[in-house]
Amino acid sequence: MRIAILLNHWPLLSILEPLIEKGWLVGLATEEGKNELVTGVKLVSQQYYIPYVGLTKNNLITSLSQWLAQTKPDVVLVSTLAYKIPADLLEIPTYGFFNFHYGLLPSYRGPDTIFWPIRNQEPWGGFTIHKMDADWDTGAIAHLQPVPIEREDTHGLYLNKLAQMLPQAAIELIDKLSVQGKDLPLVAQEPNMGHYWHRPSFEDLCIRWCEQSAREIQALVRASNPKYGGAIAFLRGVPLQVLQVSLVEPPTHHSLQPGEIVVTSSEESIVVCSQDGSLLRLDAVQTPEGLFTGDKLPTIFGVQTGEVLSIPERFQETLQKQTSEV
Repeated sequence: MRIAILLNHWPLLSILEPLIEKGWLVGLATEEGKNELVTGVKLVSQQYYIPYVGLTKNNLITSLSQWLAQTKPDVVLVSTLAYKIPADLLEIPTYGFFNFHYGLLPSYRGPDTIFWPIRNQEPWGGFTIHKMDADWDTGAIAHLQPVPIEREDTHGLYLNKLAQMLPQAAIELIDKLSVQGKDLPLVAQEPNMGHYWHRPSFEDLCIRWCEQSAREIQALVRASNPKYGGAIAFLRGVPLQVLQVSLVEPPTHHSLQPGEIVVTSSEESIVVCSQDGSLLRLDAVQTPEGLFTGDKLPTIFGVQTGEVLSIPERFQETLQKQTSEV
């Protein structure tokens, strides 16, 4: 087997050594950039004389064509590539390109399908290995791995959970290809069942106190931590990035508006009313001044009971337009 790997996330690094020992690794590629992953891949390339290419949007077709001609792989394994590969290049390797996608296809296509299942309160997420075609995340499926989303999973925790499973899945795929080759069973995706989820925008990250229940807000906060710095709330028109919240037992009776702050003592931190009347404690918040636990906020910012966390008018029109398009 002649295997080339195009990687932009760390999990597949662990399979490089066994592939090198077997003499199967013939090429390495990353998106060009200055980070530890790229530096590590370049070092492996230099140490073992394995052809390497750094890809950019501008050099993609030329550099990838030359790399494929030089390495002549039977298969290319891909992890989190941001660029679309032309169909004629995908057909060059004997068995094609196989992508490791963090999401269950076809329901979750797109560039960040960890954020959306957590935010949507799905009980399951997972990853998919599929043969790449000319469109985004639409190729036939070789392996589908559902993984439960636990109540405390943040974006970072869940990504790490999936990443730990990828190396074994990659080895199993390689073993099957080495035996079955082009006869490897693949399941075509139903064209009308798929959904493409865009990268979360600023508006997607905003907490909508008047529309979202406490559970929905908790899910949004977990989905935003740490990749997007937390979900966004506004105090006096200034954005705060909320990294952790917890549900508080509400008083027997209260008549509070969504977003209203009801407790600001240092013992209780800032507690806010959600759309369904449930109360949420802000446990960790990032501000331009730093990262603070919730019990520090009342003193530092002089927050008062009765203040309301609300989205400023300058964002309201955009949010309303986005809601009507969903």
